[in-house]
Amino acid sequence: MPSGQPALLSELPKEKEYEEYLSAYFQAGGYYLERNIIDRDVEEILELDIIAYNYSTQTPFANLIEIKSGGWGFSDVFKIRGWLDYTNLTHAILVGQIIKQNSEYFKKKALELDINIITNEQLSDTANNLSEYISADEIHEIDIIWWRYSYWIERQMLKALNKKKKSSPNLKRYKALEDYYFKVNCGLFFTRNIIDRLDQLYDAFKENPRISAKVANEMIGGDFDDNVDDVHSTIFKKTYYECEFNDVQISTYVEHFSRLSILKNLIDYILYKKAGVKDRIEDKKVFGLISKIDFLPNSIRQAMKRVSSFISNFLAMVCFYFWRVYSFRF
Repeated sequence: MPSGQPALLSELPKEKEYEEYLSAYFQAGGYYLERNIIDRDVEEILELDIIAYNYSTQTPFANLIEIKSGGWGFSDVFKIRGWLDYTNLTHAILVGQIIKQNSEYFKKKALELDINIITNEQLSDTANNLSEYISADEIHEIDIIWWRYSYWIERQMLKALNKKKKSSPNLKRYKALEDYYFKVNCGLFFTRNIIDRLDQLYDAFKENPRISAKVANEMIGGDFDDNVDDVHSTIFKKTYYECEFNDVQISTYVEHFSRLSILKNLIDYILYKKAGVKDRIEDKKVFGLISKIDFLPNSIRQAMKRVSSFISNFLAMVCFYFWRVYSFRF
C-alpha cells in the first residue's frame, strides 16, 4: 500500500468492502473464515466469497457464503447450488443488501436447494439479520471495526504484491510470494483429504524455505535463490522496529498465514478422527506399505500427537479459535 495512505472505511460499504463488513460479523461471531477462494488451472473456474466454519459442532461445519451488495436473482441461486455440488458442501447462505419484490418467495424456493437467503438492507440491523448464525449479544462494534481494518490491510497488501509482480517481472520474490499465498489460500480448499492438505502445506513450505530471508536478500541486491538463513539486519530493523511497509511485511504475512493453515488442518484432522469421519482422514499407503503421515515432518507429527492426546474436541475448538482471533496476522 502506498506510504502514508490512510485506511478509510466507508460507512456504506459496497462490493469488496461489503464482503469484508459481513465477514467481520461471522469472524467476531466465532467462525473461522476462508475468503476469496479461486479454483484456477488452465482457466479460472469459480471464486467463492466466504467459507465460514462453525467449530461448535462435532466436526467443523462449512457454510458457503455469497455476498451481493447489488442486484441478485434466481440465476445466483442456481449458480450457488452448482457450487455446492462442485465443492461437496451441503449448505449455502446468500446475503443480499437489496430487498427484492417477492423476496419471501425467493427465500422459500432457495431453501429447497439448501440455500438460505438473508436480506440485509439496513447495516444497523446486520447482527439481528444474521441471528440464525451468530449471537447478537456476542458482537461488539469494536470487533467489527478491528476485523474490517484487518481485511482492508490484507486486501491492500495483496494488491500491492500483485502490482509489484507486474511492474518488476525480473524480481523473483513477487511471483514466489504470490504463488505461495495462492497455494495456501486457494489450492488446499479443493483437496478433501486432510492428510493430503498437510502434505501440500509441507510441500509449499519446502518450495519456499526461509522465504522472508530470501526476500530481504533480494531487496539488498542479492539473489533470491541464495542460501540465506536470516533477514538482513537493516531490513529487519526497518520492518519490525520502524514499522516500514516493505516486501518483508508481505512475506511475514504469507508465512504466518501458512502456519495458521497448518494449525487449522491439524485440529480438523483430530476432530474428524474422533468423530470417525474416515473419508476426510483416510491415510492412503505409499506403495501400499508406508503411511503418508510418516512423510510429514517430525514437528507436524509430534504436534498432531500432542494435540490429539491432551485436547478434547471442545478444547481443540477453543484453542484454535483464540489462536485465530488473537494472533498478530501481519
